[in-house]
Amino acid sequence: MKRTLCLMFCACLLMTGCGGDAQQSSTPLKESVEAKQTEDAVQTSLAEESSEESSAPVVVVTEDSPVAETQETLPPPVTAEADGTSEQTDAYAEMITAFDNEYLGLPQKDKVYIFQSTGATTEMNGAVYHAVSCYDEYEGALYYMCDFYIAEDGASVYRYYLSEDRYALLPETVGFEQMDPSTQEPEEIFAVANELYGYFALSSLPCSYENVLEFEVDGEMYPFYMVTDERLDTKMELIDALSCYFSMEIINSLMDSSFYRDGPDGKLYTSDGARGSDIFYVGTEYELTLLIGDTAEFTAYNTYGYENGETVEEEYVYNAVKQDGRWVFTNFELPY
Repeated sequence: MKRTLCLMFCACLLMTGCGGDAQQSSTPLKESVEAKQTEDAVQTSLAEESSEESSAPVVVVTEDSPVAETQETLPPPVTAEADGTSEQTDAYAEMITAFDNEYLGLPQKDKVYIFQSTGATTEMNGAVYHAVSCYDEYEGALYYMCDFYIAEDGASVYRYYLSEDRYALLPETVGFEQMDPSTQEPEEIFAVANELYGYFALSSLPCSYENVLEFEVDGEMYPFYMVTDERLDTKMELIDALSCYFSMEIINSLMDSSFYRDGPDGKLYTSDGARGSDIFYVGTEYELTLLIGDTAEFTAYNTYGYENGETVEEEYVYNAVKQDGRWVFTNFELPY
């Protein structure tokens, strides 16, 4: 009996000690488990973030990396060329180069001129034409020459004359008509008369520097170049054109100058002279101030503007008569 009680007492002590140990160690164990779970969660989160970052494209640029490869991974910049406008504009300049210089009426046959579209348009005969400016390059600088207007399909071209505010369908093969003060506006008459007179007093006819002959002028030999304007590339054509506007006294005076020579090949040659226009010239208004019988009188009101701001107006009177059934000027000068 005593033995049995002793054994039972020992078992109670053992059970109490075990229970106490389990109770005392339960908190540290829970904390350990929670810490472990937190650590695992952090590591899982980091791993997920690392996985997300590694899935994004990474561009590495080094000194050896081509710039083009770097740009391919980035969004392209938005420019004016993105909508195709620049490409289309350049196309019209390219179309102009399909026509040779003689067709376009440019001075030198084989010279490379610079063409650049302006973006301007005009409508003629129900079709849209696009403006292309022509430039001549000389010693690294570009000099404006004229504007062309080309059809959208490149089939036809007009040349625009700023001083006359007119469009001419190319190639220009139109002859010169006799002036008539009774039916023509003064501006129309002087637009052509100034052009013809200007080939002597302002700048010579366009020419080809590849076709050159030497002619004697005042005992000296000088180079002359073949005229390329098909309207006026012979001496007779030039005289016929002048006779539509000027008296024979004026024509003889012009033809006696050293500007032109008749070549042995029947072609007209020019010394290619030019003086340039008056930089102070602003503009001119022409008026028919008298028309009686076979006598006509025009008055030109010329305006000049100077650097000091001063504006000067000058008048010049042109006299015209009807001789042998044709009207001609008996005196003439350019306002510029």
